[in-house]
Amino acid sequence: MSKTLHLSLNASSHPQHPAGGAASAQDAFGLQMLQSFFPQAEAAEAPAVLLKLASQVQSGKSLQEAVSGLEGAERTALQKKVGQARVAEILTLVGEKDPEFFWEGVHGMALSARAENQLFPAGNLFTAIVQAGEAAPAEARQRAQAELDAIAGKGHTGRRMEFLTQQFVKQATDAKMIAPMILGSAVFQLTRTAALGRLAATTEASWFTRGFGARFTAGAAGFVVEAPTFALGSKALMSLAGEGTPWDAANVGKELAAASIT
Repeated sequence: MSKTLHLSLNASSHPQHPAGGAASAQDAFGLQMLQSFFPQAEAAEAPAVLLKLASQVQSGKSLQEAVSGLEGAERTALQKKVGQARVAEILTLVGEKDPEFFWEGVHGMALSARAENQLFPAGNLFTAIVQAGEAAPAEARQRAQAELDAIAGKGHTGRRMEFLTQQFVKQATDAKMIAPMILGSAVFQLTRTAALGRLAATTEASWFTRGFGARFTAGAAGFVVEAPTFALGSKALMSLAGEGTPWDAANVGKELAAASIT
């Protein structure tokens, strides 16, 4: 059974940590922010360290106190999944006494994640702002919704074009995309050349061993190895960088299919 965090935002909560054993709105939201940066495969089921933090916050501790109380291995695991700098930034934000600055900081963190092509956590943060209700200023919710629409390909044309342009530039200059593309192209050419040589050497002449048929057959053979080379090479580099999706059959199949289509 999946375990998710359930700490609600109270619109009337004061930014400071309240007395009486209740989690403050910002501490609760800070937990959501931490969970947003966990890898996509782990975000739906809250890892043990997040559940421990949630328990501590619900008992009346601030998120800062809860994180400080983690054991060394637990703190290391949290920083490894979320990022040490990101954890520190979140803890600084939840201690912000001005709600306007707090929500501005959350929006800025979401924009930063989007700029780094971390669309999953960025989308989570924008969604959390939108769903915060009256705890978040109306303007903050509207801005977050506009960003969500741009990511989803909806809303204002100018914002959508800005997002798509940013994504194109990132992908066109990302070594994790360029290297597999070059490798895939090289494998295609080598396979095509080898196939043409084998077909030309055959003594039996037919439509697929001579002329256009031979070129078509060799090209098809090259494509058969190019698509998985690009898809799996890109996936491997992204995994080494701590990005991408798990190596299960379903995800690998989807990425191979996408590479074949494109």
